[in-house]
Formats: sequence, C-alpha cells, structure tokens
Amino acid sequence: MASKSAGELHSANDAYTVSEEPLGSIDHVKIIIIGAGASGLNMIRTLRNSIPNSETVVYEKNPDIGGTWYENRYPGCQCDIPSHNYQFSWAPNPHWSKFYSEAGEIHRYFKDLTTREHLDLNIKLQHQVEHAEWNEDDGLWLVRVRNLTTDTVKTDSAHFLLDALGIPNNWKWPDISGLHTFKGDLVHSANWKEDFSYKGKRVAVIGNGSSGVQIVPAMKPDVETLVHCVRSPLWVALAGVDRMAESTAGKVLSELELDGDRFTSGQMTKFETDKEFYTKFIKATEEVVNNKFAYLVTSSPLADVVKENMIKYMTQALKGNQELISKLVPDFPFGCRRITPSSAYLDAFHKDNVQIVTHAWYCRNL
Repeated sequence: MASKSAGELHSANDAYTVSEEPLGSIDHVKIIIIGAGASGLNMIRTLRNSIPNSETVVYEKNPDIGGTWYENRYPGCQCDIPSHNYQFSWAPNPHWSKFYSEAGEIHRYFKDLTTREHLDLNIKLQHQVEHAEWNEDDGLWLVRVRNLTTDTVKTDSAHFLLDALGIPNNWKWPDISGLHTFKGDLVHSANWKEDFSYKGKRVAVIGNGSSGVQIVPAMKPDVETLVHCVRSPLWVALAGVDRMAESTAGKVLSELELDGDRFTSGQMTKFETDKEFYTKFIKATEEVVNNKFAYLVTSSPLADVVKENMIKYMTQALKGNQELISKLVPDFPFGCRRITPSSAYLDAFHKDNVQIVTHAWYCRNL
C-alpha cells in the first residue's frame, strides 16, 4: 500500500478504505533544482526517465539556459577539453566545428538539446532562489524564489532540493586597493560587457587562470598595450590537435580531415554516418584526457618525466628567453594548479605590445 502523508492518515475512528494503488507504487515526489546549466539540464532528463511519478522544477536566475556557457562571453572563451568529450552521452554531436569548441557553439548545443528533449517545460527562467530551509514537521524543503521580471517573491516546496549552481558561478572582484576608483573600463571575465570595445586601448589582464590564458592571445592583436599581471606561473600544455597527435590518439587523428583545428564538412558527415569511427575517435581522445591522472601523482617516476618534458616544451615555446622562463615556467610539481592547453598564450609574450609583470606593487599602480 502506498504511504500517506501526515495530513491523510486516518484516525482509529475513521472507516477503513482499501487503496487502489498497487503494491510497490512510487509516491509522487517534487524536486526543485537550482540552476539550468549542464548539471541542471542533465538532471531534468535523468529524473524524467528514472522517477516517473515525479515533478521537477528548475529555477534559473538568467534569462536563458546554459549556466557557464551562457554567462561567459570573454574574448577567446572556449572549452579546454576536446569538443567530442565535452557532451552528454545521450546527445552526441557529430557537428562540432573545432577541436576545442568556443563558448557560443557550446551554448547552442545546450539550447538545441533543451528544445529537442523539451527540457524547457521544467525550467523557470529569471527566477532566483534566495533562501531555502528544511521543514522537519512536513518533511519538505521551503524555498523562497524571486521572479526577477516582476520583482515578486513566492515560497515553493519540494521533497528534494538539488544544487546545480556550479563552482565558477559566484565570481568576485580581486582585493586590490583603488580598484573601484579606477577611471577606465573595469570588466570581469565572468561578467563581460557585450558592448565593451578594447581596440587600440591599454589593457591590464589580472590573473593567468584558464580564462586569462585564453583572453591574452585573443585581445593581443587589437590592443595598443597589454600588461599581464601574474601572481604565480602555471603549466601550459601543447593544445588540441598537436598535443593529441603525439599521444595514443595519434593514429585515429591521422585519419581525420582537418583544416587546422577545425573539422571539415566532409569530416562532420563521416562522423554522422560512420558511427563506428565516431565512437573510436571519441574513445581515443577520452583515453588521452583520462590518462593524465596517472602522471599527476607527485614524485612518481612518470610525473617526473612529464614535468621534464613540460619544462622543455615551455622553454622552447618561450624561445629560451630567461626572463620569460623565470616568470612563466613553474618549479612546483606538474599538475599543481590547473593544466591549461594553449598554443597561443606563450607565443603572445614575443609580441612588442605584450608584457608580463609579477610584482604586486606594479599591478596596483597601473
């Protein structure tokens, strides 16, 4: 017999009734998900297929789905995992245009599958969750939600509350004295101004995380001067096709039709029609990505070999410039700080309009 909620339980004096529910029936449950990025979209479909007697509501603060790939619009923004490994197994895409897809293309991928799978039926855009608390008596989550269009607030309830906000969502400004009295344009990579024009300007890029590594070479051709403020070096790996060609995936890559790092229309057609080759290609590139864990074990013989090879690669890319090498090549174990693939980042420092500084006082006084 299906269980009853507290409000439906009969007292001893009530007439006994037989439930028409078959034995083992699943009680109806409601699930609230915060965020309609990749995790939120995947959960809608998973819950729909796994828990038939359920209701799922996704609250998304933005005016569109996509999470990171809707919010991030900075120059050079792209995935640093091969495109065909950065997709849902239930939504393979044979038409990725590049080895590392750009943000706009990834966002379109999520938009297309949302429409195709009717995931939008469960999503409420421009609704921001402001507060959530567990009500022990009712066994429910009480969730306060603000409609950002009407600026009205309502309280919703659910049996389960799932957090799909994502780690990179809560961005903040660096703690730099005088930052907010700066007279020029102040732009954060996680909140890029769509109408921001940097052509011909003097620009300072603070930070060399994965976003900084992409921004510097993308802005370099258009700015008058680019000053890159770096606190510590990071490992920059050979990117894309070049890196994969030297790996166990090299044989499969030799069979591809590529224009630089772009897949030709003929290659996309082959991916679509030759399912066996498509799967073979995905598994080969995925193996290379997953195998990196073997050499991230500090002080292992393999880690030492990879570190030595990385130092050699970065030194060559910096053309033996000792000043650049001292600022950009790490001396800590390989894998400490995120490994970032880029064939353009290190090359940017050979241009006359790009300089790197590691002194905090200089960055404060730009």
